[in-house]
Amino acid sequence: MVAGVGLLFFAGCSSAAPLPEALPTPAEARLGAADDDSFTAVQLALASLHEDLSRHYDGPWDVEYYTFPDSDATRWSALQSLYQNALGPGWELDERYPGEAFDYLQKVWSNGNTAIAIALVGGESTDTLIVLSPG
Repeated sequence: MVAGVGLLFFAGCSSAAPLPEALPTPAEARLGAADDDSFTAVQLALASLHEDLSRHYDGPWDVEYYTFPDSDATRWSALQSLYQNALGPGWELDERYPGEAFDYLQKVWSNGNTAIAIALVGGESTDTLIVLSPG
């Protein structure tokens, strides 16, 4: 399992199940990007997932970064559960996106024309969650 940086994308237009008013901030996360060796990997994963999502969903997206105080290999499961529960009924996994991408893990949920995606990128000392929401 890859530990490190998480990405969260919102993409799309109208749909059957509405976007939640606010998605949760994971426990222990603080607002802001980590300024460490993982930043380049985060930007590369962000660009790759953004390109992939653009094939199926409309943007644009706003970005927020949340940093965790450590790197935790078990965080991926917790993040998947946290966001799946926050989305609620009407949101299903988009199977066009495999769980493992180039060098990060990802999950994409859709309710029709709208998608929300999270990705976790390997990091040495911190995990960073990147949140992209409709712009």
